[in-house]
Amino acid sequence: MERHIQYMMRRLKEENYKGRTLHAFGDSYTFGYDLSDCPPDSEEYSKLTYSALFAEHYNMNYKCHAYGFSANNGILRQIKEANIKHNDLCFIMWSYSTRYSLMFNDGYYSLEYDNRKHRWWWDNVDQHPEQCFDRTQDSILSAQAILDKIGCEYTFLFNNIELQDQIQYNSNYIHQHKCLFLPKDHIMINSHTSHPGDEIHNDVFNILKETI
Repeated sequence: MERHIQYMMRRLKEENYKGRTLHAFGDSYTFGYDLSDCPPDSEEYSKLTYSALFAEHYNMNYKCHAYGFSANNGILRQIKEANIKHNDLCFIMWSYSTRYSLMFNDGYYSLEYDNRKHRWWWDNVDQHPEQCFDRTQDSILSAQAILDKIGCEYTFLFNNIELQDQIQYNSNYIHQHKCLFLPKDHIMINSHTSHPGDEIHNDVFNILKETI
């Protein structure tokens, strides 16, 4: 009886998502750099990311808005520019707080705190790393307000343990039930020097499949 109920619930979920559109927002993790079908110079997003796998599994239309080196204010811009409908589903994977995107004539350019070429900006213009979380939280709260207004389903994820911990334990305003907090030892949130591989994205997909 229990197995039958689980089967029926799974079929209901499949029917619920079938034909709908899944929007994915984020940086290179969500774009899928370094996955087996997406070399670093690829102009085509990977079909092996957690979000693409979810869309394929549930027969959803898939729109990837992510691009490499996106800062969180850039990810917010992705959401603002997307044509999200009430019936859509959105996955937003937020990036490192110590990034900031600027708009130039040829598009967005992200400044990174650990990049020596960008030191002048961080030393003379922008905030210190411990203050950058406040700005990232503002971007997340703005996205939350936009998506709540649209009334669509959405889930926030994080690609680093530092931001996940801040949101999970130090934020009073972001909807906790709209966040997927991965286990603290999960490689997806601990891959600071390289992009997570195929198996890591597949594992996040399986977690999403069980929890969404």
